[in-house]
Amino acid sequence: MKFFRGLASSRQRGSSPCRTVLVEHILPAVAMERGSVLFIGVRAYTAHYPPILEAYGGECWTIDADPSTVPYGAPGRHIIGNIRDIENLIPAGTCQSVVMNGLFGFGLNSYRAQIEAIQACAAILRPGGLLVLGWNDRRGHPSALEELATTSFDYRPLRELEARIWIPGTDHNYAFLRRR
Repeated sequence: MKFFRGLASSRQRGSSPCRTVLVEHILPAVAMERGSVLFIGVRAYTAHYPPILEAYGGECWTIDADPSTVPYGAPGRHIIGNIRDIENLIPAGTCQSVVMNGLFGFGLNSYRAQIEAIQACAAILRPGGLLVLGWNDRRGHPSALEELATTSFDYRPLRELEARIWIPGTDHNYAFLRRR
């Protein structure tokens, strides 16, 4: 696909191919959906994500359970909390898009935790809302994604991106799911 062409040069710049695809293609496409976007899990290396989402038309919110991550979240729109408890923090059907990238195996380790997180995302998404799920094959339980995709979501392409993509040379995958 055309968006994979620049991945070799991104390695020279010090960025991983999966982060290059996320920053250069996925985040802008998510923001162009308009409305509120919840980005789950922030660190210093994600601090530039909220401005990207805002620049392309989204209203970015962030959430992380670790209070020390506040400086890296969306200014004035960062929530300290666990994604599995999001229904107590954000009203149902509030978000147009949710981006959950790299949490499977890094905070959401068990099958149950992964299912609960995806269910929580479904609860806060509007009907037709977008869930971007990024995971590493060695860390995620693929059956968690498959189970939820058949009950709450449908796989759908996101602009020029296919409904599921695997990043060449990595174990990282992305799925684009629409809330039923």
